[in-house]
Amino acid sequence: MMNYRAKMREYGGEDCTEVILPNLDDGEHEIVQVTHDECYFNSNDDVAVTWTEKASP
Repeated sequence: MMNYRAKMREYGGEDCTEVILPNLDDGEHEIVQVTHDECYFNSNDDVAVTWTEKASP
C-alpha cells in the first residue's frame, strides 16, 4: 500500500480542504482508492420477508 500512496492525493489542513497532488512522472497515472462500507451490503441479510399473492375472497 505504501508504494501506491506516493501516487495518491492527500488532503490536509484543519478541515481537510487542502489538496496535495502527487508528483507523477510522464505516463504515470494517479491512483484513486475506492472503498465501501460492508454494513450497507449486508443491511438486509437477516430480514425474513416472503412475497405471496393475496388470497381471493
